[in-house]
Amino acid sequence: MDFRYKNLRLIIFICLSFLSCKKNEAEPELDNTAIIPSKDSIPELNNKFTQVTNLEKLDLEADYKIEIKKEQTKFFFESDNIEMIKKVQLDENGVVSQPDGSYFPTAIAQMGMRAINKYHNTGSEEAKQILLNQAKWAKDNFEDHGNYGFWVFTQPQPAYHINKPWTSAMGQGEMLSLCLAGYEITKDKVYLEIIEKGLKGFLIPIEKGGFLRNWDTDEAWFEEYATPRPSRVLNGAVFGLAGVYQVYEASGSQLALQIFNAGVRTIKNHLHSYDAGYTSRYNLADWKNEVVKEYYHEIHILQLLWLYKITQDPIFKNYAKIFLENDKGDFFPKMNGYRLKSKIDTIISSNCIDCEQHGPNNLTDELWAYGNFWSSYQNSELIIDFGDVKEEFYAISLFHVNKVSSEIDFDLYALNENTEKWDLKQRFLTKEIKDRVAGYNITSNYETFIEHYKIFESIKTSKIKLVFHTDSAHVIALREINFLYDREKDIEYILETVDKKLLSIYE
Repeated sequence: MDFRYKNLRLIIFICLSFLSCKKNEAEPELDNTAIIPSKDSIPELNNKFTQVTNLEKLDLEADYKIEIKKEQTKFFFESDNIEMIKKVQLDENGVVSQPDGSYFPTAIAQMGMRAINKYHNTGSEEAKQILLNQAKWAKDNFEDHGNYGFWVFTQPQPAYHINKPWTSAMGQGEMLSLCLAGYEITKDKVYLEIIEKGLKGFLIPIEKGGFLRNWDTDEAWFEEYATPRPSRVLNGAVFGLAGVYQVYEASGSQLALQIFNAGVRTIKNHLHSYDAGYTSRYNLADWKNEVVKEYYHEIHILQLLWLYKITQDPIFKNYAKIFLENDKGDFFPKMNGYRLKSKIDTIISSNCIDCEQHGPNNLTDELWAYGNFWSSYQNSELIIDFGDVKEEFYAISLFHVNKVSSEIDFDLYALNENTEKWDLKQRFLTKEIKDRVAGYNITSNYETFIEHYKIFESIKTSKIKLVFHTDSAHVIALREINFLYDREKDIEYILETVDKKLLSIYE
């Protein structure tokens, strides 16, 4: 592919391969403010995606025989980079394994999809063998329950209160894609039988060993982690549905289409719950309430654009745009051949306590949850240069090191492009502002107090100046700063580029 998605997938692959090592993660407590229309105002899905099925009415004993009508030339959200095989542990059969000798189905599936993409693009025999190794594991380790089955994870997940074994919608969906690839190469019909039973696994509720959970009446949610209480990880649900959709694309399976419809409808109905106002939420677990780090936030954006491409429903594009406006800096800055210009070019401060360690450059490094910060105990100015004129600024987010800092008043000025003078636009008396979103995050020993304020007057400018009213008893200390403004042009650029280079996965 021209578009080099491999760097992002390398990050995800490493994270998922060693997910079992993630212990005692920070548990932020955050405001759950919804700023998007309620589900009552959400239009129906378009075209063939209008029917929403009550999955409980589907018959597990019915014959949903899978017949492949169209081979897949690309496997969704995977590159063709197989170099990762040299950096992970393999068993004696060439299958991706964990340091303790166990297996993580998601990691195996992702390596297999990388390999089939490489094989499609180059005809590489090495890639073909890597795929066959992973696909054989998928076939041999499918837990068959008669009419349905699962790929089972054996590692406990203390952060999600899960003891082994457990099932996962994300793992199930990606293993379906791996079995499609396995069938393409071998024509072994056992893979098709497994795909049918794997699809039926999406109909099994958590109480019976599956990962299906109701949300509201007749709403189906597919959990990445089959937790005792709802966890509702967004990216995992979408990745799982991507595998289901790929089965539908390859076979025309009406079972796959009904599962996809049901899952997408529920995501659509509850997207507002994932908007934290200043970023997006990783999950909705009541014991975690976790916002995402930047790369997962950007994954959410791409996933929503994929759902928009498939369904043509504007709500997915709308949320992708909102999440992009929440994005704090570069959009996938490490990816070769594709990036958006940074939101902020430079920030200049009138003073700082320690400009070398705690200068204004820390305000745009996207490390809002930990790390260095900018601080000052004097009345201080920050001049933010956006590089070019931005339109329709509507919010500002400040990520404070402590509570005292979050209570410091400040003024916002905009550069008048005609007079080249600073115009006062808004005063922020922080203790008196009620119409705001407040959040709290702790990562290791690093606390962050987030304040997200609306900007009421329309602003069109290339530079903004913030004046903080500080003194020796009230030190301003910020980890990050973010401005939200209209990014319609950016979302259209991403759509055009991604449509050509990432989301056009079926040729």
